[in-house]
Amino acid sequence: MFPSKAQRTKTRIPVARIVCGGVLMGLSINAYSQQWKFEPVLSLTAESNDNVGLAPDAPDEIDSLLFAVDANGRFVRRSQTGEVRIAPRIRSTVYEASGLDNTNDLFLDFFAGKNLERGRYGVQARISQESILTAELDDPDFDNPDVNQPVNLDTGRILPGIERDLFIISPYLSRELSETVGFNINLDYIDVAYDEDRLNLNDYTDATVYAGLSFQVSDRSSWSIEVLASDYEADDGMDRSESDSVGASVEFEHSFSPTVEGRISVGYEDVNSDDTTGSLTVSESYGVTLFSAGLTKEGEVSRLVLDAGQTVDPGGTGFMQERSQLRMRYTRQLSPTVYGNFDARVQRTDELSAQGTDISRDFLSFGVGAEWRLSRIWSFRGDYVFIDQEFDQAFGVGSASSNRVSVSIVYDPARAR
Repeated sequence: MFPSKAQRTKTRIPVARIVCGGVLMGLSINAYSQQWKFEPVLSLTAESNDNVGLAPDAPDEIDSLLFAVDANGRFVRRSQTGEVRIAPRIRSTVYEASGLDNTNDLFLDFFAGKNLERGRYGVQARISQESILTAELDDPDFDNPDVNQPVNLDTGRILPGIERDLFIISPYLSRELSETVGFNINLDYIDVAYDEDRLNLNDYTDATVYAGLSFQVSDRSSWSIEVLASDYEADDGMDRSESDSVGASVEFEHSFSPTVEGRISVGYEDVNSDDTTGSLTVSESYGVTLFSAGLTKEGEVSRLVLDAGQTVDPGGTGFMQERSQLRMRYTRQLSPTVYGNFDARVQRTDELSAQGTDISRDFLSFGVGAEWRLSRIWSFRGDYVFIDQEFDQAFGVGSASSNRVSVSIVYDPARAR
């Protein structure tokens, strides 16, 4: 039985606080042992945002200064055969404007990986409790250029005063079957709960299993075949949505030179959904063409990542979503101590259901930033981010934009090692 919103929220909130606090206290005791290394990162940020909640109407826009403290206490244990990372993190934000409550976001990230003679296995996980002002709105920058991974859970439906509890766990296994053939399997399980039933946000779970074979056809090229199966369930207390899907894709990767790599993938995913309102259930089926392409160029002082894709993603709208997006990230070392970056993201999201409340969402964001490394452990950075989004037929959500300017001082002693 799918637990109610009240049951899930009452359970998840204390768990997030207890787990984060307990792990931080326990690891602090062992931080200076030879087995574990303590690699903290601390940042202090001042920011100006002319539309914090991305309100669509000028009278509702909130222009505010904010001040944030972000403390990440990462503990790392490395060996010749593997690595373990545990990172409790706390981000506290104080807003200058009235009508905005201060927030305390909690995160706990875990990773454990072990190398085999001809393979690797491991697991990564995250537990978090975060304001939807940041949780449901992706910045233009991104760390993982693979659009097939569940890195985009944002809905763009943000409003002050609502929190999102998130749990993600992803075990994986890869194995070399021969000198040219490899096998991999991994599971992505996502569990999300919101503490208030507003903006049509729905608690949901999603479990997706991937399995694939890879074939090395030359020193510079490889093919891979992957199949997937997923199960998505969403519930807002009154309405319920269930979606099952299966799909397959083929990917080709090629190294054009020692500094340039590219990939392209095509596939198909079949989605079957049952949407229930009261005693009425509507069953629907959708076929989605999957596509992904990417290019990475590494230079002596620069790095460029381009990718585009069309995927089927879970999210808090209550329905599976078809997402098409284009992303870019460019970083460059401008001098021995100064680094710059430019990031951009363009995407369109459509709900895979005729029962959906938001027929589509268009989203654009770009950002520029610079980091000045004052010393081996201290740095100063400044960033500007522009966001624009528009919903079609969205019950008053409409379109909105924001401009955000921030400056930060960062302490990162691990960089000096």
